[in-house]
Amino acid sequence: MSKYKISLVTAYRKNFKILDDYFRSLKEFPPSVEVEHIIVNNNNPQDYENPDVDFKLVHTGKDACFSEVFNLGRKAASGEIIVLLNNDLEFRTPNWDERLIALHEDGVDLVHPLVVNGGFLGNIFENYVDTDEPHYRVMDEPFLGLFLSFKRDESIWLDEGYTGLYHDDVDFSKQFLSEGKVIAVANNIALFHLGGTEMNLFRQSRDLLISHNRDLYVKKWGRVDPGV
Repeated sequence: MSKYKISLVTAYRKNFKILDDYFRSLKEFPPSVEVEHIIVNNNNPQDYENPDVDFKLVHTGKDACFSEVFNLGRKAASGEIIVLLNNDLEFRTPNWDERLIALHEDGVDLVHPLVVNGGFLGNIFENYVDTDEPHYRVMDEPFLGLFLSFKRDESIWLDEGYTGLYHDDVDFSKQFLSEGKVIAVANNIALFHLGGTEMNLFRQSRDLLISHNRDLYVKKWGRVDPGV
């Protein structure tokens, strides 16, 4: 048995039924190490239910932004490795947990896997995923994060000054870089991303939120990083 427990932290605001697909994928690609499931209910009047899965449900008690939601879920987590991930992701890699642990043991502080759409999944597996060896690209610029895995560390948290959309996850990886930590994209772990499930809820205020977050990011870091 591994010395690590992994805490998977995800959340929902409206579309909680998509969590059924998320958990179905975990059943298809089950972890071999102990995994703790944390689900944050972001002010939805209905609690998610799944009799086949043991999970801890956490309530925000208000309409909360991404950073608030995942910081709250993280506080409820007890694993040595914590993963913050979107609810519209599906696991598509065997031994993903062992590969993730191997990357962290190899010195990677913040891991993001390959996140792909279904049409490209076959090529991704053929070229990258068919290996249990640590296989990753170290990044010198921050990345967008649909899946952020890190060892328990109380020094770096999501900045709750970001409101809703964009730059909050990038800021998180930027904090790792600013402290000299290693961030990398794992080429031997792939997930399928459905996309758009919660984003559509923000369409009307999207431009305002993006502008606010961009201004905050530039104030903290001096510029918007390439590709972000």
